[in-house]
Amino acid sequence: MKKSIKSIFASKAFRKGSYSTILMVIIVAIVIVVNIMVSKMPTAAKNIDVSSNELYSIGDVTYSVLDGITNDVDIIVIKDRESTDKRISTLIEKYADYSEHINVTYMDPVLYPSVLTTYDTEENNIVVKCDATNKSTIIAFTDMIQYSYTYYGTSYETAFDGEGQLTTALDYVANENDKILYTMSGHGESELGNNISELISKSNFNVESVNLLVDNGIPEDCSLLICNQPTKDLADDELEMLREYMENGGNLTILLADTSEETPNFDALMEEYGIARADGYIADMERYYAQNVYTIFPVYSSGDITGDFDSDEYTLVYGSLGLRITDVDDVTVDEFLTTSTNGAEVVGDNDYTTGQFTLAAAADKDESRLTVFACSTLIDDDFTSYYTNLANLQVFMNSITANFEDVSNISIDSISLETTYNTITNGSGIGAVFIGIIPVGLLVLGFVRWFGRRKL
Repeated sequence: MKKSIKSIFASKAFRKGSYSTILMVIIVAIVIVVNIMVSKMPTAAKNIDVSSNELYSIGDVTYSVLDGITNDVDIIVIKDRESTDKRISTLIEKYADYSEHINVTYMDPVLYPSVLTTYDTEENNIVVKCDATNKSTIIAFTDMIQYSYTYYGTSYETAFDGEGQLTTALDYVANENDKILYTMSGHGESELGNNISELISKSNFNVESVNLLVDNGIPEDCSLLICNQPTKDLADDELEMLREYMENGGNLTILLADTSEETPNFDALMEEYGIARADGYIADMERYYAQNVYTIFPVYSSGDITGDFDSDEYTLVYGSLGLRITDVDDVTVDEFLTTSTNGAEVVGDNDYTTGQFTLAAAADKDESRLTVFACSTLIDDDFTSYYTNLANLQVFMNSITANFEDVSNISIDSISLETTYNTITNGSGIGAVFIGIIPVGLLVLGFVRWFGRRKL
């Protein structure tokens, strides 16, 4: 009996089995250790974003905002953690992992009903507050995950605005942006579109309206005055108000209207900054879209408005007027949107001038800045809603924030959920590996192991 047991332990099969058992124990131990280590890793490292639209990533604008936060900020999610939408909870964890100043708490209103009155909020909301600045704001889940409704009353997800809402809220509560933008009225101006208004709000600007004559001039707290497509001219008194405002370091943005109305006072103010209207419409024989030479991809300058754009970030305008730039003492002009050298100023049939033409310019004089857009379609709602991949809105937002040294463009567009797919680009080679080579290799390895064990 002893010899039999001893022979079993001494057999080749037992030795191989022992080696296999020890190897399995080692592998299991390694897996356990790796899992423990992975569980301790930050969310950004554990969750790799493979979605085509980077749904679970945060961008450079957000990193810049987080780097600038010096006060502790509390993010309080009014929902139990397990039932919170994973897209929201994952995004919040990435913010907290990056910045030591961000503290995240989940409060289940079922277990802690007093939280609703404490923060004057409701379930499925996020409270963002900073005790140092005594500022707080509330983000609804429905602001982060946006919906559309069908004719039959059903709804479906259209966009994810998690990063835009969170970054805006953090910048608002942690910093002191007291800038007020005033939009002019009384000259047939158009309202700013919803798309650009949303981005202005995300940059935490306050926006109000002013009629220079009715409201007794330009308010003292005006940080920037915007005149959007005026179809009537300034009164003489208004021209003097604007001159005085600019002489005292004011900032004015004008989007020219496509109108036949004469506006000599507006023109006089612009000419003092070296900017004049061109005649006719602007075409481009080189940088045009959809066989229409009046639909133009402008060329960027290297200035503070468009200098940071990459070569694959395009702006598109159509039916644009043009600007002529002249030298004026003590005025520096940045022609930040132009045609190519193959542009044309078209006045009528067989009446045109070729060359490079300016579509938008910013003129600095002392501490004031005048920004003029001849291409008012740049921020057109229908246009920017249809071509969502364009940089039109970012160009305009950059032109606003460029007026201030202490304000950055933190407006972040929402991400479409209607076209989000987790796909591998150019995946034919990778697909062959996972679909063909690896499965066949495993089958061959399994057969070799099985055949070897038969001989034991």
